[in-house]
Amino acid sequence: MGDGSGERRRWPRRELGVVVDVLEEVRGQHGRAVGMNLSRGGMLLQSLLDYREGERIDVAFLLPESSHRIRIAGRVLRVVHPETAGDEQAGVAIEFLDTPEWALAEVVRFVEGPGASLEGAVVLTKE
Repeated sequence: MGDGSGERRRWPRRELGVVVDVLEEVRGQHGRAVGMNLSRGGMLLQSLLDYREGERIDVAFLLPESSHRIRIAGRVLRVVHPETAGDEQAGVAIEFLDTPEWALAEVVRFVEGPGASLEGAVVLTKE
């Protein structure tokens, strides 16, 4: 965003570090990942699972200081593998689709609100 890095993000992001449950719509598989950062338009996941660009998935997570579990449909925008990441953060970029108003309000509250980011996220494997 103006730092010369060529970044094209539409919304601010905030570090997250929470466990995210993932349901792959096409293959019907369940898995877990770590939500690395979050914006009103999507999320970056760190996962050992193999995702494909364009794949539709549902993600479910609980934000810090929230009592409502959020479930949002999404689409895989890109997959950046650690061995080819270079300066880019490795992970699975998810674009949110049809986010319910209440869920969007919770995400915006977290992303734009006060408070320190969480650290110490651990990658969880598929069960």
